Amino acid sequence: MSLPPTRRRSFITLPPALEEGTRALSTHRSFAAPTRNSQDVGTQPQQPLQQQDQQQQQQQQQQQHREQPRLLTARHVLVAAALFVLVFIAGSRSCVGSSCAPCSGRDGVGLTVHATTNGNAAGLPPDPRHRPYYDLVVAVLALGGESKEAQEEIARVRKVYARYGSEVVPDGSEGPPLTFRVVFVVGRAGLLDDNELPKAGLLRGDFYHVDVREGYAHLSDKTKAMAGLAEHLRFRFLAKTDGDTFPCLARVTKQLVDLPGEQQPKVYAGMLNKCGTVFPKGHKLYDPEFLAATGGTIDCHPMYHQGAFYILGVDIVNFLNKSRDMLSVMSVEDAMMGLWLLGVDKVMLDIGGSFYCKCFTHPVPRNKLSFYHFCKTDEKMDVCLREFGAC
Repeated sequence: MSLPPTRRRSFITLPPALEEGTRALSTHRSFAAPTRNSQDVGTQPQQPLQQQDQQQQQQQQQQQHREQPRLLTARHVLVAAALFVLVFIAGSRSCVGSSCAPCSGRDGVGLTVHATTNGNAAGLPPDPRHRPYYDLVVAVLALGGESKEAQEEIARVRKVYARYGSEVVPDGSEGPPLTFRVVFVVGRAGLLDDNELPKAGLLRGDFYHVDVREGYAHLSDKTKAMAGLAEHLRFRFLAKTDGDTFPCLARVTKQLVDLPGEQQPKVYAGMLNKCGTVFPKGHKLYDPEFLAATGGTIDCHPMYHQGAFYILGVDIVNFLNKSRDMLSVMSVEDAMMGLWLLGVDKVMLDIGGSFYCKCFTHPVPRNKLSFYHFCKTDEKMDVCLREFGAC
């Protein structure tokens, strides 16, 4: 006897072997006891044939009722086993990329790229359990969009960092190499118009989309939004830099790892400016927000590191991320960072650097500078790459 139609419905597709086994169980009668008839009675008196037939039918019906629960139980065991296998396979396949270990996939120019995003454009926050780890994350405040200028800058930066692969060996260090990842901090470029960016931004591949307009006038807003990377990635150090900076990561990381372990999370490192000029109205670097915040009583900006390249320890980044709603945006983004951190417990580290792309104008690798700024053309970057390599 087949099971009732309502019992035979299935909402999953079982493997062929399991499906065939289930059908076999549905029709097999090995569970049933032998049906008694009048010949089994022995010395009992004979009964009319009609009464014997009725008794046989009743016995068969009772036996079938006793048999059905056992058949269903066996079938349910098979279905449960199949579900367990499917869930196990799905769970093992979900442990890829950011949810397990740093991915080894690389794009065509050597930067680590993840196909999935942590968080989404619907406004859901990233899952902190799925944040991949890197010793160093380099945040490049880049020009987003499809313009020729933007595409050339992205390609130039990728070529510069590709010389390291996915790891940096600190200069002269016998310790293990440091893993690193480059992220381009851009606005909404490349997203659909109706994409709703979450507060923590959207990390897609090597682009970190934040709800900020493009352009030099909005660099401070991008710098503030950059701290949201702490909700997508785990790291020891976060470097902020620009698209025209030629870095020497082996030299930079050497100075970072030489710090005592308890100081590294609180480091604020870069090319130090102890007293930045407060420029008058009409100058490119005029900062009315700073003047308003200080009442015009301070002659220079509190000490800060030049915005071409500076590094923040993870504790500093976490502080900035948690305080974003309370931080005032000012016009001069690097001086703004110094003012934000003025009263914060930190470790100031001057790692030096150079403006005006001296790796091109004076290519002397033994100078051992940490970075070279204002290298805005492919020609300049190519010379620096040729002369300095993976410095």
